[in-house]
Amino acid sequence: MTDLEKTHFGILTSIDWNSNKWDGLPTTQDIQNVDMDYVLENKVTHTFLNFALEGKANEELHSADCPIIHNNMPADQHKDLVKIIFIKSKDYTDGITNLVGFYAFPEIKEHKIPVESKYAHFLSELSCCIKAEVRNTHLFETFISLESFDKAKVLPPNTDYSRRGYNYLTVENVLHLLDAISPSGVNTKYSNVKMRILSYLNKNNYNA
Repeated sequence: MTDLEKTHFGILTSIDWNSNKWDGLPTTQDIQNVDMDYVLENKVTHTFLNFALEGKANEELHSADCPIIHNNMPADQHKDLVKIIFIKSKDYTDGITNLVGFYAFPEIKEHKIPVESKYAHFLSELSCCIKAEVRNTHLFETFISLESFDKAKVLPPNTDYSRRGYNYLTVENVLHLLDAISPSGVNTKYSNVKMRILSYLNKNNYNA
């Protein structure tokens, strides 16, 4: 692996909070507490189906939106290097920022998709920036406070969590996160994603 591949292996970014866990419409309170002018002005968000996976086949591509990435797309030479995007979100009811899920082996590209008719009163289509196979899209059953992680291991040296942008993560950062968030008990989907990440690194001759 090249040095550029090692330093742009992952992304950590934020999305607005959804009381229905991004599998349904946000509440009025959700919208009112979003710190984004577009959402406050238009009373809509394009993230509300980010983890709506029910009924989709494992290898089907799932689309999602991450506004911070969407508004500041990675450079072309970096897009294909990113192998996992971790998602954090601030729960406005208690002020805690949680790690809520991830998209592994994503395609980062602007695109639009129609929504089901039951959501037509809210939005007729979603403007998205991420595609990932359903099997590589994971919402944690229990969200994890960002404060519980060792920031020195989660982020590259001399960096802090970005508030208005996103953080690129090194291979070491990604591996630490995958180890730190391993769910208790058996979670086959999570284990399989982690195994695919490790297999990718092995095939590409990664050495720490």
